[in-house]
Formats: sequence, structure tokens, C-alpha cells
Amino acid sequence: MVIDSEAVIQGPDGVTNFEALHARTRNSEAFAYVFDLLMLEGRDLREMPWHERRGELQRIFRRSRAGLMVSKAIVGRGPEVYQAACRMGLEASCRSGSMRRTGRRRSRPG
Repeated sequence: MVIDSEAVIQGPDGVTNFEALHARTRNSEAFAYVFDLLMLEGRDLREMPWHERRGELQRIFRRSRAGLMVSKAIVGRGPEVYQAACRMGLEASCRSGSMRRTGRRRSRPG
């Protein structure tokens, strides 16, 4: 299984605190948000639409695993949520029907 995730430490406001993560001062609080499933049992899933990969991911992580948490998916109002995430400096996600692209991509709009 190959998953895509991001290690985070959350601040008291619930927003990720990358400085704390990079400083390694609060390692015991770190966990990973899992947000995509790329390979499963030797099958490359990147050509599948995101919502199908997401369903598989949720099935696999139905029960909480120590240090791993499936990120919350926000469905609908995509452009509005994307722009709000960018304004907050958060990672923005992909559209539900999109396929996974590998390699270099242009940076997100600011």
C-alpha cells in the first residue's frame, strides 16, 4: 500500500504548525493526515477518480491507526474552499473526479 499523507502538529487553534514540526520540539504530538491512496496490493490507483480512491482509503482506515488520521473531505463549494485554504496558508486539495498526477506541478494560486 502506498498512501499520500502529511505529518503535522496542530496548534491550539486546530491549524497545523509547521514550525513546531520542523523544530522537532513537540514530536510526541505529531501525526499524519492521510489524504490519498496511490497503490494497493500492487495496483496503481492514480488513474482512478479521487472519490473512488477516497472510498478505498476510508475502508482501509475505518478504524483509527496510531499516528494516522484520514483527512476530512469537503464536498461542494470547491473554488470557495480552495481559495479559503490558500488564504489561510493550508494545503488545498483536488477535485473529486480528478486523477492523480505525478511529477512537478505549478504552484497553487495566491
